[in-house]
Amino acid sequence: MDVTVVTTGELQSENSEKIIGPTGLRTIGIWRVKISDLVPEGTVVDSGAYVATLDRTEATTKLKDVESDVQKSQTQYDKTKLDTTLELRNARDELINVIASYARELFPTETGALFIYSPSRDDLEAVVTWGDFPADGSQRRFAPDECWSLRLGQKYQQDAAHVGLHCPHVNNLQSNHYLCVPVMAHGETLGVLHLRFSMDESGAGATTSPRTIEALSALAGSIAEYVALAFANQLLRDRLRNQAIRDPLTDLFNRRYAEETLVRELQLAVRKQTPLSVIFLDLDHFKRINDTYGHDAGDVVLEKVGILMKTHTRGHDVACRYGGEEFLLVMSDTPLEVARQRAEALREGIRSLDIVYKTQSIAVTASFGVAAFPDSGADRDQLLKAVDVALYEAKTSGRNRVVTANPVAGGSA
Repeated sequence: MDVTVVTTGELQSENSEKIIGPTGLRTIGIWRVKISDLVPEGTVVDSGAYVATLDRTEATTKLKDVESDVQKSQTQYDKTKLDTTLELRNARDELINVIASYARELFPTETGALFIYSPSRDDLEAVVTWGDFPADGSQRRFAPDECWSLRLGQKYQQDAAHVGLHCPHVNNLQSNHYLCVPVMAHGETLGVLHLRFSMDESGAGATTSPRTIEALSALAGSIAEYVALAFANQLLRDRLRNQAIRDPLTDLFNRRYAEETLVRELQLAVRKQTPLSVIFLDLDHFKRINDTYGHDAGDVVLEKVGILMKTHTRGHDVACRYGGEEFLLVMSDTPLEVARQRAEALREGIRSLDIVYKTQSIAVTASFGVAAFPDSGADRDQLLKAVDVALYEAKTSGRNRVVTANPVAGGSA
């Protein structure tokens, strides 16, 4: 009679058939052994590292227990790998790709999605889906009050018997058997992890066992914690980086970022043999504004100019507050004449600004210098010197005007 014996040791029998199943943590050996080749049924056999009984019922129970241990070990191993991998991701897209990969491994028979709040926090959008999650747009985006886990601030499960309140964001689900877990970190809710459990072919009910659902619920809770911490850390890194490269008053890039970007864009322009232009502007008589209306009024002026520059630049242009009342604009793939026209438009825009501070209207103008690679300079220092000279000429020749830099000898060669 054939029986199954589960052991982590070696059975000393030439007639044993050994089957190995790697779990990533350890190797479990599963042997199918004929009783007649060893000892009568019911006898306890010492197999070296494990004492196994050859009773069929007990062996079957042991097999199920070990298979459960293997599954738990594999799940724990996958969770550990997921946690470690998430810590190494630096970009949001990388995080999403990692989560998508592990979600399919950890929930292979379930359908699910990870929803993350939009920047406005008016709704949540599915950034990761797996299984047969519907492509219907109405199920991939929903308002926060459409999920009970968000409203309650805790895990929410709806069972196949339709017991409990239904989440409006879950549509056309025959078994109505699902789980929503809020993704929270540092007291802030970032999104929802959503799972839909398996059901039979007739749609009569769920086929996922209660014990399995309990385990999946615990697993989903752990995964939600890992994901929340990963996204929270990513948001923190983004905020810190933003603080390092942005001017806090105008929200434009700062001088350091602009100069680093200028070096990179110049290298690209050299390789591609394309033009690059810079515009340097300085607000006229800004000290007089501060002295007359106060520094708070000066800050209002700087903020208004910053808004104007952001609305009058292309997506790949780099606008920065260079220092004080000076601003720099780096424009890739832009020849000198086009840059001059852009400077004229900005000059007119600043002159037309309607700035009111405490019922007092403040008139603002600016002087501009414009330079371009390769005509005005071959590297960052030459280009910045050329545009600075042009700006100085604009200031000394009457202000509120645009001056282009003189070409350097051999600049266009």
